[in-house]
Amino acid sequence: MKKTLLFALALAVVCVMPSCEKDPKPGEEPTTNQITFGNYEGMDVVTYDSIEWEYYHTDDYDKSWYIGDFVMKDPRFKFELFSELSSYPTGLARNYYNIFIGSPVLTLSFHTKVIDNEVFQHADSTVYQTDSIPLIYIDYKRTCSKIEEADPLYETFETVTLVQHGKDDELASNFTYDASSSMQLYESSMEFPYYLNPEVTEATVYESFSIAPTDCFNMPLDEAFYLGIKCKDDNRERLGWIKIIIDTDANGQYRARPLESAIQQ
Repeated sequence: MKKTLLFALALAVVCVMPSCEKDPKPGEEPTTNQITFGNYEGMDVVTYDSIEWEYYHTDDYDKSWYIGDFVMKDPRFKFELFSELSSYPTGLARNYYNIFIGSPVLTLSFHTKVIDNEVFQHADSTVYQTDSIPLIYIDYKRTCSKIEEADPLYETFETVTLVQHGKDDELASNFTYDASSSMQLYESSMEFPYYLNPEVTEATVYESFSIAPTDCFNMPLDEAFYLGIKCKDDNRERLGWIKIIIDTDANGQYRARPLESAIQQ
């Protein structure tokens, strides 16, 4: 099964599509194309009991990953899924998941939002008094929400995220959409083990880090959700959805699985 999705170097391409409605008459407002998630009227629907997966494993960093693809009722519209699990032997990022969805079809785009992501840093310290100098352990946590009100802002960066939908939510053609070869569904926090900070001389200081800057925008685990999509073909726009779940396989590894796709007839 030939794969075209480059997850490691994902390049987002913003796709602005013309309206599929007829030009409005003078004095009339243009009509916005709109659908409701879970409403099958006027939709071509496909359900997936299973899809074909390719499994890979490398002993380098004890890394394994799945790659799978699926198509909608209209086979021109294809999606690809990528689920990676890394267990570094040094203790770095153990059970670190990186899960993506994307499409090689540039006329297909995902409902997204652009956010200014604020990352805060929280520190927990443990001090042991010794006969010579203190022994201090500091655990740093960088997260997208404050653990305590006094946690300082570490950094801010702009990011594009998928919008999670539930049943009966509405999707309209004038929402924001991005065509991308790769959109992140889930990313684990990265755990860095304790290391000695040699710059501190008045104490022996060991520091560890837990980094989860986008955890606020992860899709849920073990719970089905919807993603909104917009497709263009033959000078026409069609809206649709993918119903998906991120759960564990027989080996206990998380991966995203499609449950259903729908596109306007």
